[in-house]
Amino acid sequence: MTIVLYNYRELEERASRHLNVWKGNETHRLVLDTSRTLFGYDSDCQFAEYMPIMSTIFAASWATFFTMCPGGGHSRSGDCTGIQKVSNIKYLGVMLDEKMTFKEHIGAMLARTRKLIPVNRIIGKSQIINQCLRKFHNTTVSPAKVLYPLRSRSLLKIKGQEASVFLQGLITNDMKHFDDGARSMYAMFLNNKGRVLYDTLIHRWTEEESFMIECDKRVLDQLQKHLKIYKLKRKVQIEDVNNDLMLWALIDSTLPETSDIKSTFTIYNDPRLVELGSRIISPLNLQVSDIVKALGDDAIVENDETGYRYLRYKLGVSEGAEDLPPGSSFPLEANCDYLHGVSFHKGCYIGQELTARVHHTGVVRKRIMPIKFNEQISENIDLNTVISASNNPKSNLGKLKAIMNDRGLGLIRVKEALDAKVLCIDKYSAEPLKPSWWPMEAPKEIQKNE
Repeated sequence: MTIVLYNYRELEERASRHLNVWKGNETHRLVLDTSRTLFGYDSDCQFAEYMPIMSTIFAASWATFFTMCPGGGHSRSGDCTGIQKVSNIKYLGVMLDEKMTFKEHIGAMLARTRKLIPVNRIIGKSQIINQCLRKFHNTTVSPAKVLYPLRSRSLLKIKGQEASVFLQGLITNDMKHFDDGARSMYAMFLNNKGRVLYDTLIHRWTEEESFMIECDKRVLDQLQKHLKIYKLKRKVQIEDVNNDLMLWALIDSTLPETSDIKSTFTIYNDPRLVELGSRIISPLNLQVSDIVKALGDDAIVENDETGYRYLRYKLGVSEGAEDLPPGSSFPLEANCDYLHGVSFHKGCYIGQELTARVHHTGVVRKRIMPIKFNEQISENIDLNTVISASNNPKSNLGKLKAIMNDRGLGLIRVKEALDAKVLCIDKYSAEPLKPSWWPMEAPKEIQKNE
């Protein structure tokens, strides 16, 4: 008979100091192994990243069982004879009886907990569970730093006294966020019909009254021409700086945002999602070893951006002309609103009227969603391939927009795809996934979708 505590080290220490327990006892070993697994004491625990929330749930469950048992937490099938009493211990635990198996204790705990906690109602809210897991994942896990060279992305520098006013009338987001302290912003350039031309990240540059626009390399010339059309006589300079600067993606949620590290390069937090890490803008002649040295010796440098692209597809984030061909989709369909890339309170900009009207109706039936295939896809599948429900092959739920290995992106009808559960794409089956970073639907949106 022993006591389950909430920390493995404390358990071992208390057991040796306060309890009259034989350490070779099977029950004792079972409790130690269980505590070690639950609380991630061993570094090789494969579920260690979710241990904080799991330990909280188990601690609450054990506490409930402790308070419901007669005799101050003793097991129903045993007593405290032969046990040295423990005094002045300020945490709760459960007395285990050697006559009962661990499985029997768990069963008793769950049976009592179900009467007090509406488990089914809580678990039924998958969005709440996903948000909790995402919160704990972002705040507690410290993965190694991974640096990806973004050779598919390019930079344009916009400089001048009227740079901010100039961009304000062209993008979906509000340049006034920079006045409030923002250093980076997600925004889209639209055509006069409200469709996406270019998705961009805009960074406040180190020079006064200057900004860096990050865009897909394949549309750099078109974007530059687009800006010059609307420049007119404004005091603005538009400069291609890709011969001087290099762009990187750094996946490390623990790195604090800073404008300068050792005066060599500039770091910006990705304004879309924490999971997307940071952007680094460095001089083209700066050695990679110098960047790694500044970031820390644990930084891993990849040769290409394949891993970054795969991460985006897992998260359900579209980027660039391949995922969003110019003029093919609307900003809300590309989750621009969910990724903090559109302001519904600023003044007019090109394409604003339709975007605002769609937003205020409260219904966006199609969105970019992540797709998980049931197998690795080695052959090429044509983009814009029709996506249908597996139980209704003639249905048209949307189109495939991107694919890599077993992950992809699709512009699909949200409600119909989630109801279908299994999708058919070409000759493959796949599962639509609702990202955990999507906000919960407003009541009017739910009602209209139904």
